[in-house]
Amino acid sequence: MSHDQKMPRVFAFEHGAGGVDAFNALRARADAASAPLVTFRGRNGEGWDETCDRADVVVGLDVDHPERCDLVTAEPFSLSDYNPLGWRSASSASFVMIDQIGNSATPEALASFIRYSGRSVTLYSHDPNAAAAGAEHGYTVRPFVDDATQTARQMRQYRAVIDHANLYSTPGQRASWLVRLAAAGVPVVLLDDASDISELISPELMACFRETTFDVVRDAGLRRAIAFRTARASMKHHSFAALWREVESITGVELLAPETISVLAVTRRPELIEHIAHQLSMQTYPHLETVLVTHGREEEFNAALATVSSPLPNCKLIRAPEDLNLGECLNLALDQATGTFVSKFDDDDIYDQDHFWDLVLAHEYSGATLVGKPAEYIYFGDVDVTVRRALDGVEGYDDKQAGGTLFLLRDDALKVGGWHNDPREIDRRLIGDVYYAGGNCYRIQGLGFVLNRHGQGHTWDVGQSFFVPIEPNMKGLALDQAGFS
Repeated sequence: MSHDQKMPRVFAFEHGAGGVDAFNALRARADAASAPLVTFRGRNGEGWDETCDRADVVVGLDVDHPERCDLVTAEPFSLSDYNPLGWRSASSASFVMIDQIGNSATPEALASFIRYSGRSVTLYSHDPNAAAAGAEHGYTVRPFVDDATQTARQMRQYRAVIDHANLYSTPGQRASWLVRLAAAGVPVVLLDDASDISELISPELMACFRETTFDVVRDAGLRRAIAFRTARASMKHHSFAALWREVESITGVELLAPETISVLAVTRRPELIEHIAHQLSMQTYPHLETVLVTHGREEEFNAALATVSSPLPNCKLIRAPEDLNLGECLNLALDQATGTFVSKFDDDDIYDQDHFWDLVLAHEYSGATLVGKPAEYIYFGDVDVTVRRALDGVEGYDDKQAGGTLFLLRDDALKVGGWHNDPREIDRRLIGDVYYAGGNCYRIQGLGFVLNRHGQGHTWDVGQSFFVPIEPNMKGLALDQAGFS
């Protein structure tokens, strides 16, 4: 092997893909390369007993012998297959149940559920006799299609999936299916305590499942918010990338290059330094770089920075002359940014703690050049009310993003020349430049972001008549309604 060829950083072996001889051969190669061997134990675990103790890391994709595993988790998935792409509100008031194994007790159990709950249910089943049982007991039956990706997306049309352990052959089958439903944005109401899968599903996603009740999914706004949060939690913790991050933490070997986000924050208001620092310090995305551009008023900014109570993550401070406009200041920040991504961050807006996770995940599953959130929730500080704007659609390829949420690769920002050297409409012009260069834009849900309109200093000044509400004004800063964690 030549010096410019890199040795594998880990070797991976899946039980069921090969027997003991195949494991032994890979073990020898891993030893020769001084690299760890990671073995995956699924439902078809040929050679498990003979090889388990000889792997450096054992990943259990079911719950057989969890004490012998370094990591127990649901079977991971690809974000290109399971994601909220094109998510829309439910078009049916019916609930849905999916019988994965043709359980003979399902028709009677479902009839009892309908009788006592009064809810309309559609059953997807492999059982050829299910239609007759459905006609007898008063529920609709559809054939289960052996295309998990298609089925997961199809489930969005229903109010929620109702789920129970008896619909599956193993806990691993159940956990792997539920994380895929969640990633697609499908609410799941558990009819049991789900103790069989608690070790296989991340605590964050499990908490979302437990919060998804019939009362929650009955309300369109709450249903949307919980679907958004469960999708995020599943993509964060159960994708292939998430699995390799876990393996990284166990082996100490870097497998995925960290993707740093350079947060470009420009402010001319020293009184907002504390707000900026607080917003960024509570973010859960682990790789952030703050590029803070202070705009004039140097002494006042020095005093504000000296007393800030929350640290600015990996901060680079740029002092900009007062006569520069906003576009010029953002380009100063872009020049100093070193992250894989850059994200514009407005000094007075309000961001959920998982805001950057939302953006980086959407960038991956959408494949778009630029992603962002719409200005759907707006807080008017002068009158202390929050309004929700009437927007068409929820997720899709669209150019209507709030400037304070714009997110793209740093290289793509440089290719289009960054921001225009103007004081106003610079975000719209950046979006236009992305399209002109052959790129595209994706708009994710407006949850987890609140545009703050306090009547002064806005570069995007369209007048309050622009903010036509879709629902009655909400008193105060309504973060719960805006989908904040």
